[in-house]
Amino acid sequence: AAFFPDERAAPLPVLLGQARTLIAAHHQEVGANREVLRQQEAKKNALRQVRAELPGQRQTLAALGESWQADALALGIPAGLRPQGALGLLRARVTLFAEFDRWRAASAEAQVLGQGIGDFEKEVADLVQALHRPSQGTESDVAHLWDAAAKAESAGEKARLLTEQIDAKTQDQELARAESARSQQQFGALLKEAGLADQSELAAFLLKLEERSRCTTQLATVRQLLAGLARGEALEDFVAKVRAEGEAGLMGALDAVNGEIAALESQIETRQAARQSWLAKRAGLEAASDAAATHQQQAELSLATLRRDAERFARLQLAISLLKARIDRFREQNQGPFMEKAGRWFAEITGGDFAGISAVFDAGDQPVLAGVRAGEGEQRMLEIAGMSEGTQDQLFLALRLAGLEMHPPEQEPLPLILDDLLVHFDDRRATSALQALHSFGARSQVILFTHHQHLVELATKQLGSAGLHLHRLRD
Repeated sequence: AAFFPDERAAPLPVLLGQARTLIAAHHQEVGANREVLRQQEAKKNALRQVRAELPGQRQTLAALGESWQADALALGIPAGLRPQGALGLLRARVTLFAEFDRWRAASAEAQVLGQGIGDFEKEVADLVQALHRPSQGTESDVAHLWDAAAKAESAGEKARLLTEQIDAKTQDQELARAESARSQQQFGALLKEAGLADQSELAAFLLKLEERSRCTTQLATVRQLLAGLARGEALEDFVAKVRAEGEAGLMGALDAVNGEIAALESQIETRQAARQSWLAKRAGLEAASDAAATHQQQAELSLATLRRDAERFARLQLAISLLKARIDRFREQNQGPFMEKAGRWFAEITGGDFAGISAVFDAGDQPVLAGVRAGEGEQRMLEIAGMSEGTQDQLFLALRLAGLEMHPPEQEPLPLILDDLLVHFDDRRATSALQALHSFGARSQVILFTHHQHLVELATKQLGSAGLHLHRLRD
């Protein structure tokens, strides 16, 4: 009753739990006491067994002592020496025997090394004798052999490099043969495309193409000249006005044309005289047919080279002529729309500083691009050479956008990838260019790389967060 609190202080379930806890603790203590009693009884039994075995152990110890004395005498150990001292003596003897075994093994190894040194000296002497060199001692001979081995290795490396060069030249030769065969095939295809039966019709065809090209160039030159004289007036109106003036007003232009014709005829005569001079030299060389055989062989080789080069020149000229014809057809079909689109983009990118682009002729009568400044005046045309680096980049961007805009709509649109293109733009034109790229992004993806933070700020301010997707790349 002393272990339980007042039953009025706690409900019955709590009291039952406490009672169960006390009973479990009591059972645990009883089990522990029983285990202690069991261990105590086991130790008492072990002690009784040891006491019973003690006389036998003493007899065994005495017998072992007598046996130790006999064994010590047999091993040459002093009779009065205790087992521990005898064990130390035996360990010393074992160590001594081990050292003796190591000495004997080292002696055998030294003998083997001596024999190996002798064999090495003999091999060195044989190698020196094979190289037909008098022996100057093993060390000197070994140094000479190392030098010879290094030279042989260097020669082997040179041989390997020469072999690789020969293989490379062989591959180049095979590629040249393949290129020659491909050129012959392309030449045949070009002849077929040009409607020629064989190579014999090529010269006449090239003459016709050259004549057509000259006529086209002259026509373009005349049109450009008339356009310059018209000073912005429609060409048809200008021609009608000139015709209305009569022949008297055109005599000056006719005299100028006659002067150009006379200059061309003079050039033709000069070239014909040069040709006659070369023909005379060739006749002189042919007359000297009694020259050395080597000169004849070189001449034949040069003639074969000239024939091959002439054939290649003819093929290339044909290809160039066909390519020019296709370029002319493409320009006639697409120049108008392309120039119009490029001019519109150029005007938008430059913020209205330029009204568009146009084609003008340079001093060599070659068509070149020029920007058309906004406003009136005689200096409206600005060629690419006179533009700043930033304006040139803006012109090239306009041409790129126009080319992509000409892409067929039924095909997959091509992405536009630009890398720091706006670095030479001022803020006003950079803002205009960003707006133009945003407009172009409605039909194709535009990716602009830059490491200039102020361009990012301009793009964010101009287009807003909804008009661009900003991705920052980490190093």
